[in-house]
Amino acid sequence: SIGARVEYTSSSGLTDDQTQVTGTVFAPKGKAPDGGWPVIALGHATSGIQPDCAPSVSPSLLGLAPYVTLLVKAGYVVTLPDYQGLGNDQTYHPYLDSTTEGYNLIDSVRAARKLVPDTSDRWLGIGLSQGGQAAFAANELAMNYGGGLKLVGSVSLAPPLDLTPLADAAAAGQLTTEQKAALQSILASLKNEYPDFHLDDYRHGIVADKWDMLSQCDAAGADARSKVLDQVTDDDLRPSSPQAVTTLRAYLQKMSLPQGPTVAPMLVIYGGNDPFIPAGWTN
Repeated sequence: SIGARVEYTSSSGLTDDQTQVTGTVFAPKGKAPDGGWPVIALGHATSGIQPDCAPSVSPSLLGLAPYVTLLVKAGYVVTLPDYQGLGNDQTYHPYLDSTTEGYNLIDSVRAARKLVPDTSDRWLGIGLSQGGQAAFAANELAMNYGGGLKLVGSVSLAPPLDLTPLADAAAAGQLTTEQKAALQSILASLKNEYPDFHLDDYRHGIVADKWDMLSQCDAAGADARSKVLDQVTDDDLRPSSPQAVTTLRAYLQKMSLPQGPTVAPMLVIYGGNDPFIPAGWTN
């Protein structure tokens, strides 16, 4: 059997530049079936936006180790990408940029096939939350980007799809605590992606004061971050003008799904009382 941390080449969905992405690959023991081991690309949920927020630097793969173990024992090669900017500091993490995550998921399958002999070209994308978005995007991108691979399907559990309502919820002061945390990560990522993005149009009060702390993902600071998030008022993340709302909505539209036709069967599962993604946003 194989368990390895890998670094592989992928693409930025924002610039089309080549990037180096880290992740982990696991393979079963024994002889591969005819046609090779089938591959499951597992997209992880939101973990943060800093380089140390990656599953590959966590002994438990950020809690995913039991699921990886089950899949490997069932006869699958499993690849678990960290996504661009997590796991190394060569670039930033474009949080919830669906195209980048889709590219990273597809290229993790190519990396697994180079590492593990007797691997099939057949693969399935599965993901939760941010990873569900990645699996959904990969199904759209596979037609043009997935050359040499056969995507058999994708499974997206509670994926953030239409993100544009976040802009209006922020303007209306109707963000949930979970949405406030996600929007802070999105805003921090947008500043990295677009240096001329006017961050101070969207952060005020305690959010501005505790910005760096809110952007961290270390377990030691989790309680402190939760306490800060509990103190965030509606005004602290309210865009400063109607133009700022329009600008944010346009950026969120670029990240949202769907963006094109899919190539393989897709299963999307979501919750009726999800505090981050209301059912209506998915519908």
